[in-house]
Amino acid sequence: MCKFLFSSRVVLAGTLFASLFALAMALIAQLAYNLQPCQMCIYQRIPFVVAAIFAAVGLFWRPGQMGAMGAAGLAMLVNSGLAFYHTGVEQGWFEETAGCKVSFDFDAPGASVQSLMEMISTAQVTSCKKPSWIDPVFGLTMANYNIVYCLGLAVLCLGGVVALKRKRDAMLRAASAE
Repeated sequence: MCKFLFSSRVVLAGTLFASLFALAMALIAQLAYNLQPCQMCIYQRIPFVVAAIFAAVGLFWRPGQMGAMGAAGLAMLVNSGLAFYHTGVEQGWFEETAGCKVSFDFDAPGASVQSLMEMISTAQVTSCKKPSWIDPVFGLTMANYNIVYCLGLAVLCLGGVVALKRKRDAMLRAASAE
């Protein structure tokens, strides 16, 4: 079972599917249920795109499978770090990033009430501190679930790298023994 789970084609196909699924769910939540993402939510979509690209490349380019799985695994580790930071912002452990806040420099050249009003009217309304959705059963946010989801994908990808390395080493030992 474990040998099948960590076969490179299964890992890459699973990573591609899981990444596209996560992106689809984020877009459905945004467009169908009107859950507006904050800037951190948008940032957390980027590693899913990166992982999906590497997984697709690895599926179709056999010599690059190990590198593709490793890169996808690293993208998921980065994403779990982003999700952890986002959880920290939601919980008040960390400060919001500059992209999450609307700031206005009143001393800047050309600063006026008109430019302030224009900035407010076009500014992002969703704060990174306030989750768009909280699980009614467990009280967890999408950022909380994203930590676990991405760590699971990272373990799958990096486990696939280890399994492929062991398989290649065993093949090399068998070939040199002949």
